[in-house]
Amino acid sequence: MNKYAKIFFIIALPIMLSGCAAPKPTANNTAPTNNFPAEKIESLAKALTSAGVKEYGSQYCSACALQKKMFGTAWSNINFIECSVDASETQNAACRAAGITLYPTWEFKDGSRLQGVQQLEVLAQKIGFSF
Repeated sequence: MNKYAKIFFIIALPIMLSGCAAPKPTANNTAPTNNFPAEKIESLAKALTSAGVKEYGSQYCSACALQKKMFGTAWSNINFIECSVDASETQNAACRAAGITLYPTWEFKDGSRLQGVQQLEVLAQKIGFSF
């Protein structure tokens, strides 16, 4: 093995492989709209949490920010699982173990999932909530 190959294996290869530990979740940045009163949105947020729904996402994800904005102050009632370790693309162990590949991911008690930004009506229908 020549000296350049040795340098590659000692320096370059570990650097190249360092980003392979976790998948890079992509985002669905479609901005849904809603015309519901704040009290109905808060009721939906509480109903989602009562129904065992979890939302996986990242504070660095623009799609997650859109979804959060749709809930407004009712967001504090959502069972949100933070997947970011830091501003890098590294995903924490809980989200890797759950197989999260796209932010946001909504997981329901029956194990089904919806990925990307969701209309409030879709989330409501999934748990049998009426506006």
